[in-house]
Amino acid sequence: MAPPLTVPSLTAGADFVLRPWEMSDLPLVREAAADDYIPLITTIPSPYSDEAAEAFVRRQWDRAAAGTGYPFAIARTRDRRPVGAIGIRLTDAAEGRATLGYWMTAPGRGQGVAGAAPGHADLRPVERGPSSR
Repeated sequence: MAPPLTVPSLTAGADFVLRPWEMSDLPLVREAAADDYIPLITTIPSPYSDEAAEAFVRRQWDRAAAGTGYPFAIARTRDRRPVGAIGIRLTDAAEGRATLGYWMTAPGRGQGVAGAAPGHADLRPVERGPSSR
């Protein structure tokens, strides 16, 4: 079993921050659940319920606790509004590989979030040992 991970807050360009998931992010989960596409490609609960949304946030925490990945909520810096999610999965970390996945709700689209989050985030705090690349 991999050691637990600490999910840091990271700056992603001037306009966004990647941060750990919080229970206060349930409105983001509700918004994502109403999207036509996001529930098809993620574990976002659809139809939405507060109970299922809370379970979704707990699963994000569990990924870090199990050492299998870094789940982040993406928030705008100007108003701290979460607009999406990005995660780094370390299922192939022993081979020096990780998987990056993300989704954006409608208010986050067209603002450069998808390019800023993975492209400008300082990921050094999430590096793992000698196999980090």
